[in-house]
Amino acid sequence: PTLNRFYRDIPSSANNRGMVKLDLLFKAECENVGEVFMDENIPWIVKIRFEDEEKQVSFTPTEAQDVPGSRGTAAMVLHSKQTKRHATVAYISSRPHTDPSNFGIIGTFECRGCEIIGFVPAAGWTIKCANSDTTFTEVDLSEGDWAEYDEKAGESVSLVNIETDVVKSKQK
Repeated sequence: PTLNRFYRDIPSSANNRGMVKLDLLFKAECENVGEVFMDENIPWIVKIRFEDEEKQVSFTPTEAQDVPGSRGTAAMVLHSKQTKRHATVAYISSRPHTDPSNFGIIGTFECRGCEIIGFVPAAGWTIKCANSDTTFTEVDLSEGDWAEYDEKAGESVSLVNIETDVVKSKQK
């Protein structure tokens, strides 16, 4: 199965080295799922636009890399060999999504000099069941669908037709 991902232009000033805050959104057709959460301590895979080039990269939101020419740190630092410029992605927050059948924010990032234009769900998800206290950890969503059986509730649990999106954050 193929993931339905929306890669679209995000209105931002990333091309002129500005800053933009972006929310990563998630939704899926759910069966007996109460909550989904992406662990911020494992690599997230995103599609990024930097220096007029798009590429897929992975980074761990809570890891800190030094930003050249600054005392600051960021979750990811990109370097251009041609222009000698760099861009950063800083982790702001992640949160459980309690209504995964509708688009909801799973993470917020601040981008300087680049843009996150897509998100690829992979391994590291936590899925909480809707009708029991059963929790599945380290769930891999890279296939686009996931299913298990909740023995406590006596019912199947699944996520299918997973979609992601990236939008400009309303957070100040």
